[in-house]
Amino acid sequence: MQTKPPQPQLILFDYGETLLRESPLNLGRAYQALLPYISSNPCQLTAPELAAADQQLYDDFIRSRGDTLEFQERVLLRLLFERLDIRLSITLLQAEQILWESGAPARPTPGINALLAQLRQMGISSGVISNLPWSGCLLEARLQKSLPEHAFDFVITSSEYGVRKPSPLLFELALHKAKRPPQGNWFCGDNVIADIEGADKAGLTPVWYDPWPDTGSDRKRQPRCPHLHIKDWAALSACLSD
Repeated sequence: MQTKPPQPQLILFDYGETLLRESPLNLGRAYQALLPYISSNPCQLTAPELAAADQQLYDDFIRSRGDTLEFQERVLLRLLFERLDIRLSITLLQAEQILWESGAPARPTPGINALLAQLRQMGISSGVISNLPWSGCLLEARLQKSLPEHAFDFVITSSEYGVRKPSPLLFELALHKAKRPPQGNWFCGDNVIADIEGADKAGLTPVWYDPWPDTGSDRKRQPRCPHLHIKDWAALSACLSD
């Protein structure tokens, strides 16, 4: 659906593949970066062995989590390191940051800086809601580093609240923080179920950011709700300018 909704006072964004595009997580590289901060490793585990243990535990967490609950990466790391009698010379939060920054570096999606500049010029508020096990303060730091000219009003990660999109709870929390009703405000994301259908159920106007090429009969499922469909941020910028 491409009918333009009313001009928003607030636009909320997903994080991964929407604001920033992450490299696939490379746990081997991540643990290689963490090795200098391991002060006790009685089993003399290598970076690949630590990565394999982390992956196995992560898979167990995911199977137990379900679709709408979230866990904190620091909880996984605490369990992993204590089981292996590993001690660190840094905090778990610092270890989490090293693993994420080294294992999955990110870069802005094409055109997002120009769009965010337009929002600032137009006085449109902005916030972030992300399904993410990494800590919220680390996402804030990553956004500040990658998009230094823009300050989001708030950043919400599922890891801090134990619940994931498409649950309406995170959308409702964001609207409460912004002191806005859902009607007339937008949510931009790339995930059909979590972002687009989730935002619609919360009363927001969904904007499907879909930069990927169409694949004919194998094309990804279309959202089952009214939405704006854009292939790049220039299209959203033009929509705001009309």
